[in-house]
Amino acid sequence: MKITIVKSLLDNLIEFLTKYTDPINVYSQFRCINIDVNYDQIIFTASDGTISAQKTIKVDEIKIKVEEPGVILVNAAYLKNIIKKLSGEILIFSEGNVLTIKEGKTEYVINLLDAHFPLINFEQSNKRFEISSERLEKAIRNVIFAASDDDKKSILKCINLTIKEGNLRLIATDTYRLSTETVKISNDLTMNISVTGRNLKNMITKDAPKKIFVFYDDTKIGISYENTVIQSTVNDIPYSKVDNIFPQSFSRMITINKNELLRLINKVIFINQDKSNRLQFKIDSENLNLMIEMPEIGKSEASTTNFKLEGKPIEIDFNYNFIKEAINIYDDGDINLCINDNETIMLVVSKTNEFNKQLITPLRRY
Repeated sequence: MKITIVKSLLDNLIEFLTKYTDPINVYSQFRCINIDVNYDQIIFTASDGTISAQKTIKVDEIKIKVEEPGVILVNAAYLKNIIKKLSGEILIFSEGNVLTIKEGKTEYVINLLDAHFPLINFEQSNKRFEISSERLEKAIRNVIFAASDDDKKSILKCINLTIKEGNLRLIATDTYRLSTETVKISNDLTMNISVTGRNLKNMITKDAPKKIFVFYDDTKIGISYENTVIQSTVNDIPYSKVDNIFPQSFSRMITINKNELLRLINKVIFINQDKSNRLQFKIDSENLNLMIEMPEIGKSEASTTNFKLEGKPIEIDFNYNFIKEAINIYDDGDINLCINDNETIMLVVSKTNEFNKQLITPLRRY
């Protein structure tokens, strides 16, 4: 294999593909980038075993020149670090299991991996739809924080995606809270798959155009645009139905400006401790009072009158991280905190994003 390529193009390609490798994977192929060189195109492929990406670059004889075709498998981290140090046109060629990278009087010689890259099927299913990359990225961002980070519960690390009557719905939950958001699409398809939240988030990159295609089948979901395909395996564990979790009636509704509540929460948090995240709410018609108590340290309190309560006074506790993450997805404006009749769940909604709904479970009082 022997090619000449401009640094800026190669740098962008390697930077992009390295995100889909795993530098500590036990399978050395998943630490590498596979480069398949032909006279008309070069295919760059990377994978960590669950998420994979492929870029196909046409040989234009200006930015890329091919002297000899071939296939190499090279460590992504090594290649990335070397290319960052070079400029202008870069000559890359292989002889046996050795790769030489030259620019002017600078030369690097590194060993190639003596193995075959896994055969990954990048064929796109007929089940596909077009969507705004910005809108999809926002929907993912607005639910992913509610997914679990517990490796023992793989399905709870996922975002569930369903399509019904032209609405794409994303759901994430760690069983203590839930966030769901819908996005209107033009296709009348059906879907019910779950994919690791991190993988879904990493599919939308800064080089994605305004419109992308999403394709899926029973084993994978991916996006495609121009010369790029990114895809992930899906979790085959059924995702629990959540519609029956949403309360049908509420005994209280608190209406408050998002920034007013955030200001209040930030006032009472004077030390961050994972084990001391209990935020006590005491609400009546006149005051909304927040308090944090830490027996060995002390306590803090703050209150506001800038709110509206519908229903009886209430005292209830929540994880303040859950509250902050929930309300931060909304734009500045009023939010509604709706507590069900049994005081076992709170619905969070706002007119600033009517496509999103969230549930948070209160902390038990002893």
